[in-house]
Amino acid sequence: MKTHTSLNQLDEILDKTTLALEDGKSEIFDLSEKAHKDIMTIEEEYIQIQAKIKVIILEVDRLEEEEKSSRQELGKVSKAYTTFTDVQVRAAYDKAKNLQLRLAEKKQEEKELFLKRSALEARLKDAREVRQRADKLTSKVGAALEYLRNSVLEQIEDIKTQKDISMKIIQAQENERQRMAHEIHDGPAQTMANVVVKAEFCEKLLDIDQDRAKSELRVLKSTVRDSLKSIRKIIYDLMPMSLDDLGLVPTIQNLISDLEVNTGAQVHFQHQVTGELKDPMVVRTVFRIVQEGFNNIVKHASASEVLLKLHIHSDEVNVLIEDNGRGFDPNERTIHNNVDGGFGLYSIRERVDLLEGEFNVQSSIDNGTILTALIPLKDGEVHLNG
Repeated sequence: MKTHTSLNQLDEILDKTTLALEDGKSEIFDLSEKAHKDIMTIEEEYIQIQAKIKVIILEVDRLEEEEKSSRQELGKVSKAYTTFTDVQVRAAYDKAKNLQLRLAEKKQEEKELFLKRSALEARLKDAREVRQRADKLTSKVGAALEYLRNSVLEQIEDIKTQKDISMKIIQAQENERQRMAHEIHDGPAQTMANVVVKAEFCEKLLDIDQDRAKSELRVLKSTVRDSLKSIRKIIYDLMPMSLDDLGLVPTIQNLISDLEVNTGAQVHFQHQVTGELKDPMVVRTVFRIVQEGFNNIVKHASASEVLLKLHIHSDEVNVLIEDNGRGFDPNERTIHNNVDGGFGLYSIRERVDLLEGEFNVQSSIDNGTILTALIPLKDGEVHLNG
């Protein structure tokens, strides 16, 4: 009876704690959604401002040419004013003056549009930071919830129900969908919105300046290509087919080729593989470690040399990624507050922890970064070669 009462008390504590965390998570999510709506509104205003700026630039260019011509005409009149009537002289002066006024007005309008765009950029940056922080807090609260549930469920098997498992799966799916939605919105979706604006701009230019329209169309074509490349990268980042078709090492070699092309860095790949990994979770975790390590090198390191070591033995997997980039101060930025990139070093640590492994990042300013991971293997998790 005492055991039954203890279980009930633990169940009640778990419910109350979980409810409090869920409420906090809900409030943070609402904040994130508000920031998301603000971002969309600001982005729409920004696109409109960009379109107006392009139009006003054309108007200013045209007026400058007209004003220049009027000044030249006025100069001719001034030099030979005796050959012109008073009406002609007055007309030349009035034309020059009116063009100067119109040009000044348009330049002022152009300046105001640039200032408004700068203000929108600042607001957009602030809104994105708010959303970024809210998403980070949501992730941490979700991790706390999951840890709480797992910790109690491991000790008390009687409170592990099918409902709890289903909710956990649904939550994981929703988190992944939210991450994908953010990545698509901030990448291809934003690019496509700009493509629409540029296409409309090119349409207007066709009647004004065909050469410039062709130039803008070339830029537009390049933008569409970049968007297609971004979409393909998102698909590849979700799960490269080569991981199942070719295996871990060839897929990593593809990542190395991409890194060398994108950064110009030279990658030295040292691998000692005495067996083939059987557990898909371990294979994918090793792939994600390398993928995220390379992502951070592309975004932050500016490295010229990268060393990647992969050792797969019968009892453990060791991964080391070292670069000679600019590094960072661990006291100012830790892997727990790194929100750059889709998967994130924080999630890598979580995956390695689930496999009862070790994950560390060492870095200092101007001295590069070293990322290491050790994943223990159980009997039967690796096919030994030979």
